[in-house]
Amino acid sequence: ELNSEIEKIEQNILEVKTEIDKYRGQGANSDNQRKRILKDLENRLEKTNAKADSYEQHYQDSIKVLNELKSGIEQLFVKIGCNTSSAVEILGSNGVTDSNMIQHLGMIEQRVNEILQMFAATQNGGVQALQAFLGSNTDADLPMSLNSISVAGASVDGTNSGSKEHKKLSVEPPTLNDIIADEDTE
Repeated sequence: ELNSEIEKIEQNILEVKTEIDKYRGQGANSDNQRKRILKDLENRLEKTNAKADSYEQHYQDSIKVLNELKSGIEQLFVKIGCNTSSAVEILGSNGVTDSNMIQHLGMIEQRVNEILQMFAATQNGGVQALQAFLGSNTDADLPMSLNSISVAGASVDGTNSGSKEHKKLSVEPPTLNDIIADEDTE
């Protein structure tokens, strides 16, 4: 009977040892699983930080380009004679800003269309057609800014500025596909 109890106790000891080993294994597996999860989270954090850095760099590049565009728009605005008192009334005297950039571009577009119409008038009838277009009778009535504008090899007064023949002026805005392709390359 004592042997039988010893065998039962040894059997219980063996079962307890097996269970201890089992829980140790689970603890090790659990520890390995925690380490794996931690490593995965660290990798995700690293990728997220890299993406945030990339977005920050893209943002800084965009700000730089935007500032260069504002400078170019301001120079073009002044060069083609858009900087009138009525323009200052509409746009303010702060120059080109993020909030009024589109309005500046609209005024530039309008002025360029006027210049192209004046150019077309000079091509079809010289200074007299331009004076009729502008409603003036003398060369002195022509806007001063027109004296220095030259388009496609001919000056606005109808004289040829170096080329043997007048070239046909053609202005084509970019297509939607061109714009999308430019955005895709960024």
